[in-house]
Amino acid sequence: MKLREAIEDKHDFEFYMEDFFEEYKELNFGYGDEYYWEKWNVSLAKSKTVMIVDFTIGSLSGWVAENNHVESLSLEDFRQLLINKKFKDESIDLIYLIEEATENL
Repeated sequence: MKLREAIEDKHDFEFYMEDFFEEYKELNFGYGDEYYWEKWNVSLAKSKTVMIVDFTIGSLSGWVAENNHVESLSLEDFRQLLINKKFKDESIDLIYLIEEATENL
């Protein structure tokens, strides 16, 4: 099952994340356009119910200083973030970025 399919159902998503992190331990992906960039490092806490999301943003021009933020999110909150996060380029979403980053794993 692919992430885009698993994300449609809360329980399928939980199983997908558990399986992924059992094999890979962490997920790294990012986004960048000509001005703004984001780097994501995501791992599953030992409880297997919480995602640790390390999120860094910045800009190539330096207008936005690099900023790092770490959050603990429930699996459902992380699923909602993946569903709802939007970029200026509407053809890209977090699910696409994750699929692209994990395509050759």
